[in-house]
Amino acid sequence: VDPQRWPASGTVRLRVQLELPDEIKLNEQAPMAYAVRAVNGGKKLVSVSGKAMRVNPPQPTFDIDLRIQDATGAGTLQVRVDYYPCRKDDSGACYVASVVWEIPFEVARQSDGKAELTLQHAFQLP
Repeated sequence: VDPQRWPASGTVRLRVQLELPDEIKLNEQAPMAYAVRAVNGGKKLVSVSGKAMRVNPPQPTFDIDLRIQDATGAGTLQVRVDYYPCRKDDSGACYVASVVWEIPFEVARQSDGKAELTLQHAFQLP
C-alpha cells in the first residue's frame, strides 16, 4: 500500500474488499474477523485496540473506521483479515484464508490526503 497522508483529529475509513472467484462464497457459519494494529509510532496517532473484531455476517466488503488523534507524526498500520471461503456447489471444499496489509501513514495538521483507503485482495483457489 502506498504511503498515506491523513488529517489530524479526524476519522479515516478503511474499506476492505475481498474479491472472490464466481464459484466461491464466504462461509457464513465460520467467524470472519479483522484486527488493526498501530506500530512504528502509530500508537499515539490512531486509536486501535489490536483485538480481533467480528464481521457478522461475513461479507466480502466492509468498512473499518479509525479515529485519528489530535497529534502529528508517522507510523504504520497493520490490518489483518481472516476469512473462510467455500465452493458454492456445496462440495464441502472450504479454505482458511487471511490477508495482511501494511499501511505507512503520516498525520499532519495541513493535509490534503483522503480520509478513505480501499484495501483490496483477490482470493486465489489453491
